[in-house]
Amino acid sequence: DVNSKTTNLNTSASWRMTQKIQTSFGFSREFQEGDRESYDATLSWSLSPHLSLRASGGYQIADNINSWSWRMNANASF
Repeated sequence: DVNSKTTNLNTSASWRMTQKIQTSFGFSREFQEGDRESYDATLSWSLSPHLSLRASGGYQIADNINSWSWRMNANASF
């Protein structure tokens, strides 16, 4: 909608802790009727050239409802 008056704020940061472990964090905020904000974090771990793990989670506040999300991935290549 062209007449929509929404302002968004998005930030993120990443940190490579070691050669095999990396983290990232994010924050997002929508300023409008029914403000919404969300937070997320990810940890990636490369165990070997053929195996990696990734864990991520998030928290969202929207329309006075709080929700959590979690995800775990394992990747293998042969």
